[in-house]
Amino acid sequence: MKKFLLLLVLAALAIPSMAQIYGYVKQEGGYTNVRKGPGTSYGIVTKIKDGSGIYYEPYNGSWCKVFNNNQLFIGYMAASKIVSSSSRGGVPSIPSRSSRSSSSSGTAWGTQYDWLAERYATYNDIAGYDKGQLRVLRNSIYARHGRIFKDSSLRSYFNSQPWYNGWRSEVPSSEFNKYEKYNISFIQRYE
Repeated sequence: MKKFLLLLVLAALAIPSMAQIYGYVKQEGGYTNVRKGPGTSYGIVTKIKDGSGIYYEPYNGSWCKVFNNNQLFIGYMAASKIVSSSSRGGVPSIPSRSSRSSSSSGTAWGTQYDWLAERYATYNDIAGYDKGQLRVLRNSIYARHGRIFKDSSLRSYFNSQPWYNGWRSEVPSSEFNKYEKYNISFIQRYE
């Protein structure tokens, strides 16, 4: 009976938790350490670049367990360095411009903007966002498809994202799925 209970406990530890949350690293212009344990006295396992998408679970008040995009455990990160993808602080604000440019298989996944290709945006998703944040959201759809931006602030922001790979001046509308097409139009109404 003791052997059975031990095997049951070990099996439970091996199963990934369903409480993982998707978010991204918030470390202005740099990298955040992932450590072997929940504290700065533990060794560094790896470093993750600002803006990178990760899965995490709160561990205690100040540390989180961190998982890679395959949802495999990699270490611990300070909770203050992680922002939930649903958090309003998750979208930077880039000021609006008075004039705007008109707005494959090369689509980037594993970003804080993936949800824009997976479901229709609602007013609750964007409530509280300023015009600059809405501009980033709308243009993230283009960025995930490899658009190179003429506007220097957008170009600078997306170039700082580890997932971004701009390789073309325009994205054919035929490459957008129904959610992306709707979300571009929906967000632009409030921009």
